[in-house]
Amino acid sequence: MKLNEVHIKGFKSFDNEAGVSVPLGPVTVLLGANGSGKSNLVSFFKLLNALGKGKLQSYLGYRGVNRVLYYGQKTTSAVSFRLGFSSDADDTGLFYAATLSRARENRLQVSTEDVSLRRGGERLLSAGLARDADESGLQEGVREHPELAELAGYLKGVHVYQFHDTSDTARI
Repeated sequence: MKLNEVHIKGFKSFDNEAGVSVPLGPVTVLLGANGSGKSNLVSFFKLLNALGKGKLQSYLGYRGVNRVLYYGQKTTSAVSFRLGFSSDADDTGLFYAATLSRARENRLQVSTEDVSLRRGGERLLSAGLARDADESGLQEGVREHPELAELAGYLKGVHVYQFHDTSDTARI
């Protein structure tokens, strides 16, 4: 399975109305002006890794909810995303979607988490994993639906390699 599409709303510079859709290929190159969202897309993959490892609250505690939500908690109440995976080998499509909503001050919870699996146009699986939970229900979902193991492994295996420092505290 290959990740071929990411749609994100309410995360950092991606607004909470239209959001952003990014088609992905075997190699995807991000080009754009300063402030156009390249680093924020990369940062989104760090969020996915934390979600897959069951460390969402640690991720949020380190970064702060206001730095994750589009214009902070006063403007945006949730981050939502949808990932589309496909396999050329057997015409399989997997979709994973979640909404992380503001629960309390400086916390988000997984308010919805859904997955669907199709092969050749036939729906093989459609399941809700977590509702109003502090962490993802994906690991529990794998126990109930072993076919989700590849998705869980993908999210846990997401790594971001940054070879130069572009943070706010970077030296000029």
